[in-house]
Amino acid sequence: MCGFAGVIAPPSPQVGTAWAAWAASHMVRRGPDDDGHWSDDDAGVHLAFRRLSIIDLSAHGHQPMVNADGSSVLVFNGELYGHDELRRELRGRGVQFRGTSDTEVVLAALDAWGDKALERFDGMFAFGLWDQKKERLLLAVDHFAKKPLFLSSDGTTVRFASDAKSFWT
Repeated sequence: MCGFAGVIAPPSPQVGTAWAAWAASHMVRRGPDDDGHWSDDDAGVHLAFRRLSIIDLSAHGHQPMVNADGSSVLVFNGELYGHDELRRELRGRGVQFRGTSDTEVVLAALDAWGDKALERFDGMFAFGLWDQKKERLLLAVDHFAKKPLFLSSDGTTVRFASDAKSFWT
């Protein structure tokens, strides 16, 4: 099932870190196998993840997942169908994979094809990708929105999560 939360809170990185940790603590039931946190205090970006290990049981499926050059970070919930085929195509382009998770394929595809990768994704998923080079957050859900993605903004802070309970205080 998994769960993720993230916040962009440039005026207050401490608030962002605290909220991401708090939100993830409310999703333990969705991901009892692992948890992870990632922050870029300068940009005010904070990501948290709770993992239910299904496809890749190893530590290579840990999230938030950072790409090879450290410029993009992904939190992903769901399943990407046909990820093995995309993995083969990306390997043909020289991409090297550490594990077997579909999350790693999503991250590599977004690195290789940018937003066009979304057109190639089939499955049920929601994700948040922070691109440090572009200082850009990409949020996406599958074509039928089978996996939820909730958003909140007060004009200076943007919060997102795969579980509505992450917004309850």
